[in-house]
Amino acid sequence: AAFLIAGLIQSLVTQEVVTHWLGAESGWRGIALACLGGALMPGGPYVYYPIAAALLMAGASLGVLVAFVTAKNLWTVSRLPMELALLGPHLTVTRFLATLILPPLLGV
Repeated sequence: AAFLIAGLIQSLVTQEVVTHWLGAESGWRGIALACLGGALMPGGPYVYYPIAAALLMAGASLGVLVAFVTAKNLWTVSRLPMELALLGPHLTVTRFLATLILPPLLGV
């Protein structure tokens, strides 16, 4: 499914659109979108690395992709229920707040 989505990105989304929203000139907007996309994307590395590669080939900047991959690993929303059950709310919130600044900071 990830390779299908990566192929669709390459064929359906123009390079101008990717460059505008996720390119080097997108600034904080591109980093914020990448962080949000990474946090909300389900699946493991077999899902997000092909999508990141397709975005890179379509014109996304390297900083935006670093923010995307970092947010995917640190902010994954689908992991929160498991963390809440196993670690409790205090440690889950502490972990999330401790990593809150990293994806945008690494994207710069």
